[in-house]
This record gives sequence, C-alpha cells and structure tokens, in this order.
Amino acid sequence: MHLCYANGAGSAQMKRAAVTHALGVAGTSRNPNTVPKLIELAET
Repeated sequence: MHLCYANGAGSAQMKRAAVTHALGVAGTSRNPNTVPKLIELAET
C-alpha cells in the first residue's frame, strides 16, 4: 500500500500505528528513493 502525505507524514492525522491497526498487519515507512534499492536487494 502506498500512502502519500501531501504535508509530510509528521503532521498527518492518520499515523502509521492507526494504519497498521486498521489493516491488521505490520507496516513500515520508507522514503520513495529507498524503494528501488529494496527491490534490487530482494531480487538478488
């Protein structure tokens, strides 16, 4: 799942803990620049 916080995650009303609780699974936050590197690491 991708969430975009227009004004930054730090000032968001819906915090990561609330999203995790609603989905029933653990989640993590990543900078968009990190995602391609994680994909690359997973493919090797």
